[in-house]
Amino acid sequence: MKPPHLWSRLMLPFVAIMVGGMILFAVASQRLFNQTQRRHQWDQLEMTARMASHSLGVHGSNDSRDVEEINDQCVELGRLAKVRLTVIAPDGVVLADSQRVASEMDNLADRPEVRTALRGLPGRGERYSDTLEQWMRYVAVPVLEDGRVTAIVRASIAVPRGITASESLLSFIMIAVVVCVIGAIVFGWLVQRRVVLPLVALGSAIRKNTLGLDRAPDHVAESREITSLAIAVQRNVRYYRRLLSESMEENHKHRSVLTSMSEGLLAIDLDERVVSLNQAGARILKVTSVDVVGRSIQEVVRHSQLQRFIASVRDRDQPMEADLEMIDQGRERFLQARGTALRNAEDRKIGVVIVMNNVTRLRRLENMRRDFAANVSHELKTPITSIKGFIETLQDGAVRDPDKAREFLEIIHRQTCRLEAIIEDLLQLARIERGHETDQLDVVEQPLAPVIETAVAGTDAGLRGKTSRCEWKWILH
Repeated sequence: MKPPHLWSRLMLPFVAIMVGGMILFAVASQRLFNQTQRRHQWDQLEMTARMASHSLGVHGSNDSRDVEEINDQCVELGRLAKVRLTVIAPDGVVLADSQRVASEMDNLADRPEVRTALRGLPGRGERYSDTLEQWMRYVAVPVLEDGRVTAIVRASIAVPRGITASESLLSFIMIAVVVCVIGAIVFGWLVQRRVVLPLVALGSAIRKNTLGLDRAPDHVAESREITSLAIAVQRNVRYYRRLLSESMEENHKHRSVLTSMSEGLLAIDLDERVVSLNQAGARILKVTSVDVVGRSIQEVVRHSQLQRFIASVRDRDQPMEADLEMIDQGRERFLQARGTALRNAEDRKIGVVIVMNNVTRLRRLENMRRDFAANVSHELKTPITSIKGFIETLQDGAVRDPDKAREFLEIIHRQTCRLEAIIEDLLQLARIERGHETDQLDVVEQPLAPVIETAVAGTDAGLRGKTSRCEWKWILH
């Protein structure tokens, strides 16, 4: 569901407030008008009644005047004053009336305004008249003579229909509502023109990145507030865009570093799910670095030794190292793993990070070095044993036989040369390993039989006088 427009949010409360205010104002005004109108009519009726009492000359000496003359004057005064005048005797008998025949009227002694006037005070009353079949207002004024009420003059007027009914109030309210609606439409248009459209233009300019750093475009700068808002928003946009660019650049550097590492790096959260795996680690584990992120380590790595090592690092806070042996498709692989806790900026442990080195080639080289050392030891031991044997033979008396002594000395010489050649080969290999000598060893084709015969002769000569013998034969395949 889309949010409503700003102008509707502003206009509807404005219309409600305006209409409610107009209704309250209309009600209050109507009540004040009714009260003022009523008070004014009471005063007018009282003044008319007093003037009529003086004009009619009603002072208690009515015996000397003709009642019909009073009635005629009463009718004339009532017509001129546009009110109904009634002259009442102290006993309530109607003496004259401007609209009705006095003899046909009821006794008015029980009327509230008449009873008040009989006490010497002006009386007022408002009630429905059954005779005239309408609402009337009455004011009765006593005629005093020597402090005694001799007659009562009552003025009355019909209550205007508009004062008691609600048509005028409803009309006023309807007019006020119409005015409010028109005002709200004008107000909404102004809001749309002065506020909404600049804000829409501001959003469009931000999306298109067309705002300047220190000013807003002309279609946005409708007011100081919106201009300040546009500048502040654009500065924030550029600030966070710069932060985002720096963060992306930093992330790219980190990814480049991880990609360039020859060591495998594996990051795992506390739930043993893969967070990150660089390309070297993917090659070591024989997986794809993109597909394993978010998966559990048990799904990614099928090697129990590595799984146990990860669990040990997770349960401890100290860095750990281990040499792992893995069997992959029938071939042995050796890994050197180092693990430590992975912590966030608040130094809270969030996982573990494992650095793996594939040391399979190094282990093979070490094995080759051990085998080479054993072979060298054997090669050195053979001529030394031969030389020692011939020397012992010469010491046992063979030195007195010139032919045998010469033969044994030649063999000792050859074995000494052989020993020297072996030592020279070792020194040359050492120089090649250090990189001081890049030339390859010279390989020369020569018969193999003389070499074997010389080795057998040397061995056989060293065994003379002992129970052992040395024999050899060719076996061709």
